[in-house]
Amino acid sequence: GDIRLLRRFADDAMKYLRPRKKPNKITVNVVGHQPDIVLKADEVENVYLPDGLHQDILAQVDGFFGGKEAYKELDIPYKRGFLFTGMPGTGKTMLIRQLIRHVYRKHRVETSYLAVTRKTDADDLRMLFGCASDKKPAMLILEDIESLCQETTLTRSEVLAELDGIKQRSGMLLIATANDPSRIDPALVHRPSRFDRVWTFPVPDLALRTRYIADHFKGIDLAFVHYVAEETEDWTLAYVKELRTTAAILAVRDGLKALDASHVRTALQLLQEQFRAGKNGHADGHKSNRKVGFGFGGRRESQVKPLAVGDRAPQEL
Repeated sequence: GDIRLLRRFADDAMKYLRPRKKPNKITVNVVGHQPDIVLKADEVENVYLPDGLHQDILAQVDGFFGGKEAYKELDIPYKRGFLFTGMPGTGKTMLIRQLIRHVYRKHRVETSYLAVTRKTDADDLRMLFGCASDKKPAMLILEDIESLCQETTLTRSEVLAELDGIKQRSGMLLIATANDPSRIDPALVHRPSRFDRVWTFPVPDLALRTRYIADHFKGIDLAFVHYVAEETEDWTLAYVKELRTTAAILAVRDGLKALDASHVRTALQLLQEQFRAGKNGHADGHKSNRKVGFGFGGRRESQVKPLAVGDRAPQEL
């Protein structure tokens, strides 16, 4: 008990002693013995999501922070809980970063984040929720909520009590994420007032992959863009991002300062093999004698026979 009290005192003391905010910087208050997160307020991160999904989430967030008086007039508790679910790499964390900047610039609202560790306890969760109040609404972030009751000291009853207990919370917009919602207690997911809205972030379809590749592989022929988009079916955008990174590393290996379609082709072959192996948990990797990787010191993968698609000028790294 004394240790917990001392931890709470230390966290409050650190908040008091925290340096003044820097212009053009957003400081996310981190609860849980980790350093605060600092973001550039004017940085732009394009989020690639279906338009309806993206617009619905933005509208819900703006409606909360811009409609406080309407909540009072309608006699609705001024608190909301949102849950983002979906495979890793589908854009949940990227959207959260965008929302942190959005609510700060538009509503002057601050964000607090719970860093979940094995030592996370009820005091940490209580401290997170204490960062929001009716007089000072805040956005609260809780990532990987499925690990909250399974990999910390928190019990199911403690989590439920903090989310929707006797004490009425106000001014709190809680956004939680989950990679595997099947691991979450149904009492959390399937009851409004704990999580009022649940959005599933899908694996990007062909149109979304095409738009992403066209934006990030500039200088590559449009026909090749469409080819890559078709060849990356079922890939998350995190995997497509790694495609460009791998292609760039291959270009550096070749002593070049630019990336062209031949590097993308080779990277595509490497990652397609990795993607197929990953579906099987990489269990069959030992059965193959094919060399996997960038081929440093071996034959040059960039000499693979070109596919019948157009090339254009190299793209700068």
